[in-house]
Amino acid sequence: MTGTTGLVDPDDAQSVGSVIVLGQFRAADFGDMWRTKELELMCPNNPLGTVDLLFASSHGAIASGSLPFVHGLRPRVVLMQNGTRKGGAVEPMKTILSSPALENLWQMHWSYNAGLEQNTPAQFIANVDEPAQIASVLTGAGGRGNGAHTPSYWLKVSASPEGSFTITNPRNGFSQTYVKR
Repeated sequence: MTGTTGLVDPDDAQSVGSVIVLGQFRAADFGDMWRTKELELMCPNNPLGTVDLLFASSHGAIASGSLPFVHGLRPRVVLMQNGTRKGGAVEPMKTILSSPALENLWQMHWSYNAGLEQNTPAQFIANVDEPAQIASVLTGAGGRGNGAHTPSYWLKVSASPEGSFTITNPRNGFSQTYVKR
């Protein structure tokens, strides 16, 4: 993806990026940073190194998630703070899923933008619409998939200084621990 498609909010270009270090655990969160800024940061070299956990930029929208950025950081896990229709775009999802060191992608919501092909398995998604609702939206049978989940769930990240971390999905009780590389 080239160009500036999806770059509509000028405040996004002012996002503050953070690399969070807890002993040997490293996470990165660059907020709503655009792919143009990601490329400037990573080219011609990567000054950040690798991370264990990457929070997907800009909710996984087409405006972010460049291949040099995601692949350069080599995250073991990506957590996408997307909505049902906000973020979770096909191209950033493909980039994330093709990242060389990726073990898992976790999502806040099942993404209608990504469709059946790109969403991660439901155990890694905090909020999932009912199957009939998903089918109705995807087939154009009148469903809207507004993302109004009651209750709404989150994803919990717990990290340890020796480098391991655990992500828990309270919706289904599924938990995955990632030991130090």
